[in-house]
Amino acid sequence: MSERYFIRIRGEVQGPYDEDRLQTLVRRGRFSRSHEVSIDDGSTWSRASEFPDLFPLPPALKVRQSGAVETNRDSPSTADARDDDWWSGEPDDVGSDTLWFYARDTLQSGPFLFSEIKRLADEGALRPDDLVWSEGMPGWLEAASVPGLLAASSPGRRGRPWWIVSIVVAALLAGIAWLLRSFR
Repeated sequence: MSERYFIRIRGEVQGPYDEDRLQTLVRRGRFSRSHEVSIDDGSTWSRASEFPDLFPLPPALKVRQSGAVETNRDSPSTADARDDDWWSGEPDDVGSDTLWFYARDTLQSGPFLFSEIKRLADEGALRPDDLVWSEGMPGWLEAASVPGLLAASSPGRRGRPWWIVSIVVAALLAGIAWLLRSFR
C-alpha cells in the first residue's frame, strides 16, 4: 500500500493524498517545500522539504542545433501546464525556502532561494532573457516574465547606462547654451 500524506497549508489540513497527487499539486504551484506534511493522520507534522521525493527536479533544457535553448516540452513538469488550472503567474511563497534555478545558454545553475536569485538579478548577474524555474511553474520562463524578480531599476532592464544618458544630456544643454549665446 502506498503512503498516505496529509498536508497543512495556512493552518488548513487537507488529504489524504498519495505521492502522485502531491507531485501534481507541486507542479501546479499549490504545494511547496514550505508547507507541512503528516504521514500519521495529523498527529506529527514535518516540513515538506523533508520529503524530497515529492518535489520534481527542474525540467530538462533542450538545445537546438543553432545553440539556442528551449524548454523540454515533453518533461513531466510541463505536461500539466496545458490544463486551464496551471501556474498562476506569480511565485508561490516568494519569501520562503522555495528553490529556484536559472539557465543561461546551456548552463543551468541552482538551487537558490528566491532572495538569492533576486540578489543575482539586482546585481545584473541574472539577465531578463535568462530562463528561470521553480516548483509549480509549468516550465522554464524568461526571468523578465516572473513578477517581482527583476526590479525596474535592475541593470539588465535599463535601456542605456546612466553615464551615457548623462553625457548626452550635458551635450544637449551645452548646445542649447551655445545657441542662446549666438543669437544675442
